[in-house]
Amino acid sequence: MVFVDEEQRSMHIADWIVIGVYFLGCIIVGLWSKFRKQKGRDETAETYFLAGRSMMWWAVGPSLFASNMGSEHFVGLAGSGAATGIAASWILLLLGWVFLPIYLRSRVFTMPEYLQKRFQSHWIRTYLTAVALISYVFTKTSCVIMIIGAIVLSVLTTTMTTTNPNITTAATTLANTVANMTTSSLDTSCYKMTPYWSNMFRPLDDPDYPWLGLWITLPILGVWYWCTDQVIVQRALGAKNNTHAKAGAILAGFFKILPMFVMVMPGMISRVLFPDSIACPDPESCKFHCGNEFGCTNNAYPKLVLNVLPIGLVGLMMAVMMAALMSSLSSVFNSSGTIFTVDVWLRFRPRASEREQVIVGRVVVVVLVVLSICWLPIIQGSAGTQLFVYIQKIQSYLSPPITMVFVLGILWPGLTATGALSGLLVGFLLGMAKFIVGNVYADPHCGEVDSRPGFAKMHFMYYAMVIFSTSGLIMVVVSFFTKKVPRDELGGLTWPTIDDPPISHGAIGEEVECERVENGNARVAGNSDGIELLKKVDKTEENHNNPDKGADDDEDKQEEPCVTSDKVHLTVVQFAREDPILKTFLRVMSLLLLFVLTILWMYYR
Repeated sequence: MVFVDEEQRSMHIADWIVIGVYFLGCIIVGLWSKFRKQKGRDETAETYFLAGRSMMWWAVGPSLFASNMGSEHFVGLAGSGAATGIAASWILLLLGWVFLPIYLRSRVFTMPEYLQKRFQSHWIRTYLTAVALISYVFTKTSCVIMIIGAIVLSVLTTTMTTTNPNITTAATTLANTVANMTTSSLDTSCYKMTPYWSNMFRPLDDPDYPWLGLWITLPILGVWYWCTDQVIVQRALGAKNNTHAKAGAILAGFFKILPMFVMVMPGMISRVLFPDSIACPDPESCKFHCGNEFGCTNNAYPKLVLNVLPIGLVGLMMAVMMAALMSSLSSVFNSSGTIFTVDVWLRFRPRASEREQVIVGRVVVVVLVVLSICWLPIIQGSAGTQLFVYIQKIQSYLSPPITMVFVLGILWPGLTATGALSGLLVGFLLGMAKFIVGNVYADPHCGEVDSRPGFAKMHFMYYAMVIFSTSGLIMVVVSFFTKKVPRDELGGLTWPTIDDPPISHGAIGEEVECERVENGNARVAGNSDGIELLKKVDKTEENHNNPDKGADDDEDKQEEPCVTSDKVHLTVVQFAREDPILKTFLRVMSLLLLFVLTILWMYYR
């Protein structure tokens, strides 16, 4: 067997030039996009947040993939990357064929906005808005910044060693902090390769990924992430129509197969090439090589890049890692700005202008950056090895009831606002109970006897099933005894009512302005492309109440103002129509993706 020299190379001047060219290109493209003027069109909330709902399929697919492929994929999580990556492709088909047709017909900007339209409840919208914004600040942005910082610093450390030892020490400390955070949960194997390393279907008592959890819990968490999380769904909400949205989701499904081969397998190669520093056999040697006694696997990808790739390509791969950072952060920032503007700001200023909405969205991005940076010292000083694990568990405990409320809300018109809110709150309490108990009874270190109570030892995947089923049961039972939303007000918001004309709820994508009555119909103009608002006027009842007016109706028709009412039906056109040939082609491509995924599952089972 051939081993590569364990001495790490430093960055060459050519690598720095490549990185500089990348940043220069990003600046040029950004400035060009910023100052390019579109004739006769000003920047609106729809163009800023959803790209004007004009994205083509070849842009939707890579956007979905890039929003998911953050910098954390280059470190740690390699073992789960193979399983969750393939599972994500299945769920992307659900996004394209089940969820997106509903979202696009409802013309929503955010997921909390959809829940308010569906249940006509501000409480549910407020709950999801709060959960989303808090999780974005304290999990997504801060952790992504920390992880990418560790990647960059681990690569730059060797370059700075001979010039400034103090900088090197600081950089190594930061990198080791994040390395500890991302590997502390991988302690049960005691630095030995698991006997199920080549198997995706592991025993029910496997401490990492039992097969029952993979088959049931991962889809639950996956539906929450891919089909209900604003960061991901917003990429597809900007699609031009249903066809482009579905095609983009299918394309992203094919892309999600790639990480197993371009990220997970290189990590395995690095373990073989660097048996001392990456596959360190004991805590002492791991501490010596990377400063982390739990293992050095997080350094596998950067070390492979520095020692195997030729000069120039090292800089290119560094640019790729930075692009992953920019992609992750830009998606979170844009989604956070959208949620705050639509679900918070417009509730207090419903008549805010388009320009004001765009400005608010940009200010929120700046505030989010500041809050995330302020949160970094807390991450570094919080016991180092536990916070990242806690954050992942929080997401596992919060997502099952959210998944259930979206699934039932889309498939079952009978789900009520009271039932949905009851299930969400009970699921939240169950999740927080497990999280608190997990803090009181910490996970034992490798080799220690696990003396925790049974509730504390329960695997988080199994507990997620309990939360999911309990919250769902409560939602269904409570809905049978509480007032339902009238079926004629659910047009386009559920699958049983998808072909019914949707109701205008006064969202920012459908502000209405009445025109004159024509032939018994009041035409109502909206500011969303592909939407025609039509309000029926009962002329018979009007003539009955005013007999003298009936004879002169034709003469006064042009002077009659638009009649107001509580319900304005939206007739969905253009974006909801699908060409039969293209629809058949997309079905074939979906079946092809399912076939490829089945082959991969069978091969790596």
